[in-house]
Amino acid sequence: MRKAGIIVCLLSILMSMCISRYIPQYSFPSSMVDEEKANTQAMADRGFESYKKYCGGCHGITSRGQSSIPNFTQAQLNKYADAYKMANGSTHAQFKGMRDRDLEDIFIFLEFRIKK
Repeated sequence: MRKAGIIVCLLSILMSMCISRYIPQYSFPSSMVDEEKANTQAMADRGFESYKKYCGGCHGITSRGQSSIPNFTQAQLNKYADAYKMANGSTHAQFKGMRDRDLEDIFIFLEFRIKK
């Protein structure tokens, strides 16, 4: 019985390592010039790091969350933005310590990432 528990534990660790190795890919509109694409990609990359730090534990892509990032609707993103602006009444504890730039970058990441 103890051996089975150890195996389950090791498999869980291995699975969480695979999930956390997600490397985002982006799709930018063809109308974006190269400099704008580079700036937007830099924001999206920062957004991915902020997403992992602030959001991924519950919403996906890290070991405690779902195995993939949800495809948030614009209405859901707007609701999070509003909740962030009124952080004192928010149920999202993760907003504490988050800067405006973190949230902006997260939204850029979510908007331009290639969804699976």
